[in-house]
Amino acid sequence: SVDNETHTEDPHVWQDPRNVTIWADNIAAALSALDPANAEAYQANAEAYQAELARLDTSIEETLASIPEARRKLVTTHDTFGYFADRYGFEVIGAVIPSVTTGSEPTAGELAALVETLRAEQVQAIFAENVSSAGILDVLAAETGTQVTVYSLYTDALSEPGNEADSYVRMMTINAGVIAAALGAGQ
Repeated sequence: SVDNETHTEDPHVWQDPRNVTIWADNIAAALSALDPANAEAYQANAEAYQAELARLDTSIEETLASIPEARRKLVTTHDTFGYFADRYGFEVIGAVIPSVTTGSEPTAGELAALVETLRAEQVQAIFAENVSSAGILDVLAAETGTQVTVYSLYTDALSEPGNEADSYVRMMTINAGVIAAALGAGQ
């Protein structure tokens, strides 16, 4: 994967489309080895998807371009956006659950420290993930004593088929749009 050493304990590698491009090559190679008669089709499909991923990556960069550097700060439910942050020039300044899984609960001290970080960094947006409850983020936002809005992102699961984020490309596009709207210059 791309820059995997930075995120040795973060399994959310799909948050950088360049990693998914690598997967397309790996999948095409594995399928070709199992089914050599259709190797050309697998390779052609991988190349078509890689072109779509390249367009996605460019589109995300363009969508996020309006966010000033000083506002490129992410606070989420748990650590899922390290690869995204590295790819698109953000800083992850906090997570309610300071781990890559949602199976643990933050301590009172961790929450208090995060509230102080939100105040010090003048954070105005925090991001809930579609696989976890935003309730604790609503409480956290209220505790800052400032105007903090909670937005929802897709992270570990797509939406139901036929809904807005029912594919990887659509999920990433939706997330970039939400982040741009939340952190854009006009906010």
